[in-house]
Amino acid sequence: MKRHIIANLFVFIGVLLYNFLFWGEKMGLNSLLFAIVLTSGLLYFYPESRSSRNVWLCATGTLATALIIVWHNSAISKVVHLLSSFALVGFVQQRTLRFIGYAFLLYWRSLVEVPAKFIANFSTVNTNSQRTKNVFRFLKLAGIPFVVLLVFYAIYFLANPTFAQLSNRFWGQFINFFTWDISFERVLFILSGVFFLGAVFWKSPYNRFAQKEEQHSDFLSRKRSTNTKVKYNFSMIALKNECQAGLLLMLSLNVLLFIVNVIDIRYVWFGFDDNNLQNLKSFVHEGTYLLIIAILLAMAVLLYFFRKNLNFLAQNTLLKKAAYFWIVQNAILAFSVAIRNSHYIDHHGLAYKRIGVMIFLILVLVGLGTMYIKVKEKRSLYYLLHRNSWAVYITLVFTTFVNWDVFITRYNILTEVKSNIETPWLINNVSDKNLFLLLDYKNKLYELKSYPYYSTKGVDAALDRKKQQFEDIQKNYSWLSWNYADYRNKKYLEKDRDSN
Repeated sequence: MKRHIIANLFVFIGVLLYNFLFWGEKMGLNSLLFAIVLTSGLLYFYPESRSSRNVWLCATGTLATALIIVWHNSAISKVVHLLSSFALVGFVQQRTLRFIGYAFLLYWRSLVEVPAKFIANFSTVNTNSQRTKNVFRFLKLAGIPFVVLLVFYAIYFLANPTFAQLSNRFWGQFINFFTWDISFERVLFILSGVFFLGAVFWKSPYNRFAQKEEQHSDFLSRKRSTNTKVKYNFSMIALKNECQAGLLLMLSLNVLLFIVNVIDIRYVWFGFDDNNLQNLKSFVHEGTYLLIIAILLAMAVLLYFFRKNLNFLAQNTLLKKAAYFWIVQNAILAFSVAIRNSHYIDHHGLAYKRIGVMIFLILVLVGLGTMYIKVKEKRSLYYLLHRNSWAVYITLVFTTFVNWDVFITRYNILTEVKSNIETPWLINNVSDKNLFLLLDYKNKLYELKSYPYYSTKGVDAALDRKKQQFEDIQKNYSWLSWNYADYRNKKYLEKDRDSN
C-alpha cells in the first residue's frame, strides 16, 4: 500500500477517534488513550525515527504528562502535554534534529501547510502540472493567513455572544441548505482535528531546520582573515582593543555587583528585618523582577564578548577569569532573589507566581552553568540554545508531577505565616482541585488570619458556591473525562453531605 494512502487512513481514523474522545469532554482519561494511539501511530508510520534518542525523550514526556493529566488534571500538565506532543511530531518527522525549538517550529510549519497537503492527497488532477503547482503554491501562501483568521474568528465567537448568535444563524442556514444536521461548533471541532492530525501524518517537505542544524556546531570555529597583511594586523589590533574594553567593563561590573551581593548577604540573607521595610511587597516584587532582568542582561553581556574570535585570543585570560567571577556573582544574585521570594512566602504564603520565580531561578542557574561551559570550552550560541531548551522542557515536565493547587492550599492552611493568608483567593481563584482539601480543613479556614477579612459565614458561602460550580460542571462529562482529582472531590462531597 502506498505511503500517502496509509497517511490518509491514519488521519481519517485519527479524526474519528479525536471526535469521539474529546467532543464535549475535557482532557482526562481521553488524553492518555489518545496519546498512546498517537505515539504508537507515529512510531509505526515513521519507523526510521525509532533510532532517535530525542524521539524517545519526547515520547516519554508526552505519555508521562498524559498520565499526570489523569492523576491530578492540572492546567500546567495539559499545556506541557500539548507542547511535548508538538515537539514529538517534529522530531519524528525529521529525526536528525537536535534542537527542540526547531522540532516545535516544524510541527507548526506542517500545520499551516495542511490545506495544500489535503488537496494534494485527495486530488485526482495531475499534481505535476504547472497550474496545479501554482494552486498549491497559493494555498501554502494562504495557509498562515487562514489559520490566523480561524483563530481570531474562534476568539470573537467565544467572547461576543451576539457575534456567536449571528454566526450560528449564518452557518445554520448554510448547513441547512445542504441538509446537514450538525452544529457549526462540531464542524469547527472536526476541522481542528483534521489540522492537528494532518500536520502529524502528512509530512512537511520543509527541511530548512535540518539544514540549519548542519550549519551549526556546539563549538566555535576560528574565522581567519583572507585579506592582506595590513588588514589582518588591523583586525588583530581591533580584537585586542575589544578584549581590553571587555576586561574594563567586566571588572567594573564585577565591582558593582560585588557591592550589591555584599549588601544582600548582609541585609537579605542574614540580617533581614521586615520591620524596617515600609513595603515588603514592593521590596520583593519590584526588586525580584529587576534583579532577574539584571541576570539576563549579564548573560547577554557575556554572549556579546565571547561570540567570535575573541575566544581564541591568547591575551584573553584575564577576561575569562573576570567572566567566571561574573557568572559566580550572578549565581549569588540568583540566590538572593530566591531568599527575597522566600521571605515573602513566609509572610503571605504560597502563590503561583512565587513558585514560578523559584522554578525560573533553577533554570537561570542551569543557564549560568552552561554559560560557564561556553566560555571555558569555546562553545557556540547554538550550544546554549540547544542545552537550555532541553533544560526548560525537562523542567516543565517535572513541574507537572506536582499538583500545585493542592500543594499551595495545604501549605497555606497548615503553615504558620507572619502576616495574612488571602482566603478568598484560596477559595475563589485556585482551581477546584483543592476542593477536597478545603472541605477537610474547613475549621482551619475559620482560624486563618485572612486578608481581606473573611468571616465564618463568608467561608461557608464561598465553599458552597465552589461545590455547586464543581457539581454543575461535572454533569457535562462522561467517563472519557475521568481523572483522579475529580473523583476524589466527588468522594469528599458525598462524605460532606453524609456528615451534614
